[in-house]
Amino acid sequence: MMSWILGAAVGWPLVHLVVYLVRFQSLPLAPLELLLFVPTGAIGGWFVHRMIDKSTTAGQRSLVVTAALVSIPVAAVGNLGGGLFGPVGVTLFGLAPVIALTGTAWLIGTAATREAAGREAAERRRRP
Repeated sequence: MMSWILGAAVGWPLVHLVVYLVRFQSLPLAPLELLLFVPTGAIGGWFVHRMIDKSTTAGQRSLVVTAALVSIPVAAVGNLGGGLFGPVGVTLFGLAPVIALTGTAWLIGTAATREAAGREAAERRRRP
């Protein structure tokens, strides 16, 4: 579990550093500001890990991972826009897409798994 959280905590600021380098062709003037992105990465990594852990089927896990990957660009924009509201805004606006998309994917996967289990049980009852 710690590897997910540490990887996301370190990786998330690196994503923003790469975006900055591509956009401005230089390093940020205040590289310590990248530390503002660490809580977003750590909490987001923890949440994604929990959703994967709670998933009961491979399909549900793949849905959660896909949603987490889709949420990355949206969360990056949220981080940058959240900067208008200070450090708390950076974290909240960056986490909202990760939690919303990953949580929704987990719920959809759970509903689909239960529906499939219900169909299988009904099918078994119909057989003599």
